[in-house]
Amino acid sequence: MKISIRRLLPLFLAALLTSFFCLALYFFNNKYTRQTVQPANGLMVVSEQDLDELLYLIDGWAFYPDVLLTPDDFASGSPKRYMVYTNIGDHTRFDTPGEPDTPYGCGTYVLHLLLPEQTAVYGLELPEIFSAYRLFINGKNVLSVGDPDPDTYKARTQTRMATFEASGRADLLLQVSDYSHYYSGIVYAPALGKPLLINQTRAMRLTLILICDTIGLMLMLFSFYAAIRMKQRHALLFSLLCFSMCVFTSYGFIHVLFELPVFPLYTLELFSGYLLIFLTILLQNYLCKTDWFASRISSAAALVFCLLSLLYGITSAASRITNWERDAFSILVIAYKAAVAAYLLITSFLAFRAGTVRSRALLLANVVYGATFVWDRLLPSYEPVLGGWFTEWGSFVLVLATGYTIWRDIITAYSYNLAFAEEHHQMTRQLAMQTVYAKQIAEQNESRRKLTHDFRQHIHTLMTMATQLQQMPHLDESDALLAELMNYLSHIETSPIRLRTQGSFCSNVAVDALLQYYANAAEESHIQISFQLLLPALLPLTDVELCTMLGNLLENALDACRRMAPATDASPRTIRLFTKETGMLFFLCVENSYDGIVLSDKGHFLSRKRNGKRSGIGISSIREIVERHGGSVSVYPMEHLFRVGITLPMK
Repeated sequence: MKISIRRLLPLFLAALLTSFFCLALYFFNNKYTRQTVQPANGLMVVSEQDLDELLYLIDGWAFYPDVLLTPDDFASGSPKRYMVYTNIGDHTRFDTPGEPDTPYGCGTYVLHLLLPEQTAVYGLELPEIFSAYRLFINGKNVLSVGDPDPDTYKARTQTRMATFEASGRADLLLQVSDYSHYYSGIVYAPALGKPLLINQTRAMRLTLILICDTIGLMLMLFSFYAAIRMKQRHALLFSLLCFSMCVFTSYGFIHVLFELPVFPLYTLELFSGYLLIFLTILLQNYLCKTDWFASRISSAAALVFCLLSLLYGITSAASRITNWERDAFSILVIAYKAAVAAYLLITSFLAFRAGTVRSRALLLANVVYGATFVWDRLLPSYEPVLGGWFTEWGSFVLVLATGYTIWRDIITAYSYNLAFAEEHHQMTRQLAMQTVYAKQIAEQNESRRKLTHDFRQHIHTLMTMATQLQQMPHLDESDALLAELMNYLSHIETSPIRLRTQGSFCSNVAVDALLQYYANAAEESHIQISFQLLLPALLPLTDVELCTMLGNLLENALDACRRMAPATDASPRTIRLFTKETGMLFFLCVENSYDGIVLSDKGHFLSRKRNGKRSGIGISSIREIVERHGGSVSVYPMEHLFRVGITLPMK
């Protein structure tokens, strides 16, 4: 199907709007682009006007690698130790002189502040610092998370805020150790400012996280309920997708509330991010009806990467990651995410071009996700003040679009179920009426048989009496009349009255009435039938289930025969129904001739009544009844014969 420029216009608009959104985040929601005063060479001068907004301490930290210094070491000036000035975010590992090939180690960060002379209370927000630290302000230990001492090392992380009262000069000193994470030291920029402003920013950040996670949890619960209630496997996958999204995005909320160990928390966080990608690929392959080979390869690759991320997190927690391995994994992650973005975009575009139902929403979401990935690579110096990173926003949109598509399918299936339930209710009522009517017909037939039998006995009696009368003497003038009576009675005797009755196919009254109907319908359409049905007493089906199942099978067989060319000796139109009982198993088979045309989609047979646009309700209804009783349904379309076999365990 050709794609016109008009149909592609929404895709260009989605990419353009996403680009504007990413650029707006970069310039207005980025710690690295805030036009505020910054430290230089370990010193930062702060005025009253600067404190009207938060100051993110990024540049010019003095870093002493491979040593944990104390305020006493600075009592007589800067210690004579190796020192470099570093910017937060430039290095996410300890590049120590003694251990250049490992991200693990320890170090000391120092920053001197020149504050206004008037005494005031200040706040210092410290995001997660990996993986244990001790904060000194003006020589006083004001905050500790974990234990950075190598001999008693205890890895803990938490987003914390320390308040202090100062005027003029204030010295910040951070002792940091890391032996349990692939990131080391201060990775995210600390914030300095008035405590009220810091708390307001933290509250807005947590509110955004709670909103996103609440949406995710609600979708998860509703999808899980739909999966259990309606036996929708893909709703269960989407429920798991929402759960993994909540785990992946809730770190900001969890790290504010609790001081937690590095392992297994960050390993699970890393794993949940790649599990989210894996589940997204699974669902999109299903929704976009992706080719079998591409679907299996992409799903397997995503699963392997999930397991690889889990192994990487466990290995880093055991202090066995080298800088080379960490850099190689980072490059592999970038390549993997690029491949995922391209794959999702291509598969959704092909589905859109093929006219797959509701593929437009997925395609638009994949355009958004791909655009956020591109801008994440083009603008690496980004750390959000509020909200998440570029790809997190793209993932959130992709999850919502997947949920929209899944829920549209669930609602459609639910509406079909309601229609089927109403149809089942009506069929139950009709079957009850037919059963009563069939019983009345049976009673009338029995009365007629008795009447026929009794009437013949009366004829025999009258014939005997007339014979006796004829043999009596002195019947002069009555001889002619008696002869006529004898003649009349003899004709009745030789041609007894017979009632035309239809033969019975089954002892079950309801099933027999159903078979009678389809036998008459087949006879009118010049279709040969053969019904050999023996129902055992231990069969677990109710009359309603049995009639529903047989009715759907025979209706499909009748329709298939009617679509054939007129019957000939070479190609007769036939329907055959037979049963067999073996041990505790009951077999039922319906065979019919047909024109050899079968419509199917991924193993599901499609109805030809509605141009094959949706699965036949009849086969689905039969499968549901049989599987409910632990049985199985097998369909065998051959060249000129269509066979449906049903196996049921008996009680």
